[in-house]
Amino acid sequence: MLPPQANQILIQAGKRLSAIALQQPGMHLKSLSLIRSVTITTLSPTKYNLPLLEIRRSLWSALHSYQQHSQAGNRESFIESEFVITLRS
Repeated sequence: MLPPQANQILIQAGKRLSAIALQQPGMHLKSLSLIRSVTITTLSPTKYNLPLLEIRRSLWSALHSYQQHSQAGNRESFIESEFVITLRS
C-alpha cells in the first residue's frame, strides 16, 4: 500500500490527467486506469513498480505536451496550467 500522502498526490494527478484526457481522447486512459488501481489498492505491493513507471511516463508526456504549447505561443488553458502547478509542487 502506498503512503497516504503519495496516494493523495496520485489522486490529484489523476484528476488533472483526466481533464487533459478529455481534450486528447484515448491518450491517457491506460494511465488513468493504473492510477485508479494503485490508489484503491487492487494491486499487490510487489506489483507497484511497473504501473508507477507507466503513470510517470504518461504524466511526463502530458507535461511535455504542455511545454510545447507554451513555447509555440498558444494560449494555455486553465486545466493545463493547474496540471503543471500540481506536477511542480
